[in-house]
Amino acid sequence: MVSFQELDAFFHPRAVAVIGASTGLDHFVLPMLEAGGKVYLVNPNRKELFGQKCYSSLAEVEEPVDYALVAVPAQLVPGVIRECVEKGVKVVHIFSSGFGEVGRRDLEEEVLRAAGGKVRIIGPNCMGLYCPESFLRFAYHQPSEAGEVGFISQSGGQAVNFVYAGVVRGFRFSKVVSYGNGVDLDAVDFLRYLGEDPKTRAIGMYLEGLRPGRGRELREVMEEVCLRKPVVVLKGGRTEEGRRAVSSHTGSLAGSGRVWEGFLEQVGAMEVGSFAEMADLLAALLRSPLPRGRGVAVTTVSGGTSVVETDGLVEEGLSVPRLEGGWGALEEKLRRAGTSLSNPLDIWPAYARGYLDEVLEVLASQGVIHSIVVEMQAEEFRAYRETPPEWLKDFVSKLARMGRRIQEERGKPVLVAVPPSFFHDTEEAMRKWFQEGGLAVCGSVREAGRILSKMYGYRKYLERKGVLREKEEEGG
Repeated sequence: MVSFQELDAFFHPRAVAVIGASTGLDHFVLPMLEAGGKVYLVNPNRKELFGQKCYSSLAEVEEPVDYALVAVPAQLVPGVIRECVEKGVKVVHIFSSGFGEVGRRDLEEEVLRAAGGKVRIIGPNCMGLYCPESFLRFAYHQPSEAGEVGFISQSGGQAVNFVYAGVVRGFRFSKVVSYGNGVDLDAVDFLRYLGEDPKTRAIGMYLEGLRPGRGRELREVMEEVCLRKPVVVLKGGRTEEGRRAVSSHTGSLAGSGRVWEGFLEQVGAMEVGSFAEMADLLAALLRSPLPRGRGVAVTTVSGGTSVVETDGLVEEGLSVPRLEGGWGALEEKLRRAGTSLSNPLDIWPAYARGYLDEVLEVLASQGVIHSIVVEMQAEEFRAYRETPPEWLKDFVSKLARMGRRIQEERGKPVLVAVPPSFFHDTEEAMRKWFQEGGLAVCGSVREAGRILSKMYGYRKYLERKGVLREKEEEGG
């Protein structure tokens, strides 16, 4: 078993050697150089690349190298691994493809023999590591600010894309791992590491399958980690067609979708059906408390929408209970405007006249309500009137402050639904303002309901295990 200290050192290398450096690897090399990293380029056929000297061999590099990125034809990789062992490299990231995913498991075995337990392997067929805290990068425009989400992906392309998905939702990453075929280090090792990492609060995983014999260890590690921090999993290859795609992508054993679904439920992980849902759920887990029940209140501006939303929320496993009293003078104000106080609340005057925060405060005080979803349609502020952007920004800021207060003082999550809109600039502005105000944003009320349902399920799991009760007694 690889130790936390050993893996942590891989994310913070003193220097990186890029073996097989070429112009096509600019998305690795230039971002690492820009981040201030020591990057040595190795290519016997080039004297210079990206304004950097090219070395004819790894042995020619005089300085210590902790991390080697290997991008040579698959049949040459074992020889390069032996050179890395001689150099004292700690970890080799094999970017090259052409191994188990195309039936060449013999090459993977040769790689492991060449490593001989003296150097650890990430890959092959992967993007490697991204760590904002160090200079490790694998794509352009990856933020230098560190965050609290760790992400483990068997797919390199999705590791790249998910970083941007997090940025769109206003969160950043502690570490990101793309491990590909996982012939040595794999999801089990990196999950154990992120579970112990004090800089990681929540973990996302994209899994296609496992090497034979790793299932039991994954179960043990995931059970242990889920008791400490939330783990969100997207499983690729749930269908027979998907499993065929897995075989040609990373060469892993995928397993049936139903088996994985039951497995993840038993260990406390939250399963999602898309990367977008994973990003939304992680954003909510970072910003919101876990709901204490299924009761949800929704505010909206359309009676027709509220009917569809009620059906969707119930289908997601939540309840839309009748509201209690306690409205005071606000009840008269709403009734004079022709609205009713049934849940979901179709209360366009509270939006148009800017007192929706008062409505949220009353909703949060009701015992039957455990979470709140606020729908914000850009059309409401553009289609019927041109709302001044300054007014809208102040209105959103006021709502975000109230939402944060409800979460902090009452422990009830407040999520915002901002649906796609023709008025894209207003939609994006509202999304950004709410995120900056500390609230999680989804694309629809139903999506918000799905997120809340999964969060409630995780809370129930922690309660069954007695962990949540202990944390609350300790004030955590």
